[in-house]
Amino acid sequence: MAVLYWATVTVKRVSVTLFLFVAGLLLVAQAAVGAHSTDETAGKGALALRVLGLPPGERAALTVLGPPQSPGAERLRRVVAVARTASLRLAPGSYRVKVAQVEVRRRHKQVRPGASALPLRRTLHVKVRPGKRARLSVRYGTIINPGVVGVSGRVAKVLGDPSSPDGVILTGHTSVRRGAVLSARPDDLLPNGLLARVTGFGADGVVHLRAASIYEVAPNMTFDIPLATSAEAGASQVVKCGESTGAGVKPYVDLSQFHATGGWTTTGWGPFKATTGATAELRFHAAAGVKVSSQVGLSCSLKLPALAFQGMAGPVPVYGGIRPGATVEIGAAGSLSTEASTDINVGAKISGVPLSAAPIAGFTSPRVDFNASVFTGVKAGLSLAAEVGIGAANAANIHVDLTNSLAFTAAPGQCSWDMDLGKLSATGEVGPLSISTPSTPALYHRNLWHAACGAPAPPPPPPPTAPAVTLPLVRATMSWGTDSDIDLYTWDDAGNLLYFGERDGIPGVELVEDVIPLEGEFVHAEEVLQETANPNRRYTFGICDFRGEGADVTLTVKDPGGGTRTFQRTLFEAGESYVVTTSPDGSGGYFPEPGWCEYVEP
Repeated sequence: MAVLYWATVTVKRVSVTLFLFVAGLLLVAQAAVGAHSTDETAGKGALALRVLGLPPGERAALTVLGPPQSPGAERLRRVVAVARTASLRLAPGSYRVKVAQVEVRRRHKQVRPGASALPLRRTLHVKVRPGKRARLSVRYGTIINPGVVGVSGRVAKVLGDPSSPDGVILTGHTSVRRGAVLSARPDDLLPNGLLARVTGFGADGVVHLRAASIYEVAPNMTFDIPLATSAEAGASQVVKCGESTGAGVKPYVDLSQFHATGGWTTTGWGPFKATTGATAELRFHAAAGVKVSSQVGLSCSLKLPALAFQGMAGPVPVYGGIRPGATVEIGAAGSLSTEASTDINVGAKISGVPLSAAPIAGFTSPRVDFNASVFTGVKAGLSLAAEVGIGAANAANIHVDLTNSLAFTAAPGQCSWDMDLGKLSATGEVGPLSISTPSTPALYHRNLWHAACGAPAPPPPPPPTAPAVTLPLVRATMSWGTDSDIDLYTWDDAGNLLYFGERDGIPGVELVEDVIPLEGEFVHAEEVLQETANPNRRYTFGICDFRGEGADVTLTVKDPGGGTRTFQRTLFEAGESYVVTTSPDGSGGYFPEPGWCEYVEP
């Protein structure tokens, strides 16, 4: 028994010794691996990716390019497929994310298999910092169903109504099959362009057509496109009135830099399909003025040359025009020259549920020039009626008509420029329903400029001594009165961005607090942007609804030299945004590309 006992004890001792030895080796190995792992991951950051705009189950194709991830390694090139979100562990540095077009694999509501989903931006940039999590949103804004064919040759003849033809004869075009959708930009033969499904073929090369809905062609669309103008573009012809009486009156309008912005999204709604929302917005630069040299009183009404524009939002034609006009009244003899110029954006927002339309109206800080001698009174009204059409006339489309005006009034002691935007009427089709809003009264009135006039100007005061700048220097404050999460975005001239996701985006500039209201918290602090170094730089300011049902937002901008400007903008839902202004002078600066607003989908 003793021998057996000893043997047993010996065996246990050997086992214990062996266990301790193996455990020691494992601990050493683990420590070595841990040390190696720590060496590799020390100081790394993370990149959180979020994909928006793709149907459920579809994956974005992303290529991440950046610095080597370990000493001696090659530069990073990693291809990732992301459905909704993904997180990557990355070494600190600057990264580019290339976003590829995606072919949709399965049907989702109005999106058909084989549809092309296009990113809003094909290349995105992001910085990863040690121990920090950078966030990047990848957005797909346009989905085009298969079977859309652009007219590669020429439309030789149009059958029926040119705005929505029953057929065309093509020359130099490759073969087209029944059921395909033909697309062509507006021109002299097709003033509204072409967006129509091929229903058959006739004699002499006739292609029979039926107008196609913008929603069946592109279930989702986001666009921001320049518009080409007709031959009458540029400064309208200066027209005179009253020359027979020795008076000279020259009203004029100069329109340029036309862009169309908008889009729509589709979804299921009851037993049929409908749009959840659509916008159509026209942006342009307007300079309007009047020159008066008169010895008598007179009045006149003039029509200035109309200006047409056209473009293509993907395969969908965009068309419209401006119908300028002018009226002038002069009380008595006088001499006057004045001009106001501003960037104008007008349009409408159409909601599917409930069916409604609301105006979009705004302008940048105006520039006003004024010269005058003695006069008794001058009134000048310069109208800028605008219309924008998207898609074929006899199918689901969007059409917006707005009457806008710039009005100048001069009386001894007081002169002013005023803007009226409004008288909105919008038509369109939402699934099987049609929307048609009656013309509304003027919706937006704003005084652009006013000053004492008609008297000798006092001698200019001596130039003020520039006060010493005290840092930090507040440059912008943003306030709102709802529990929505509204964010302030700021860009410098180099395009560097400072916002809640990039608090160090612009050196020497600080977003004091990212205000995130609690549910039901309608009274809260305002967001403040201030300079902590190198004061009085130029910035571009934008606002974005990150989460919630919108708000009336007040942005106050403090320009170098002490001037303060206040802007009112209304955001209606998550994802809506405005680029509001540039400080100090409201001109120039950096203008961001579409899709900059980060938001949580409702």
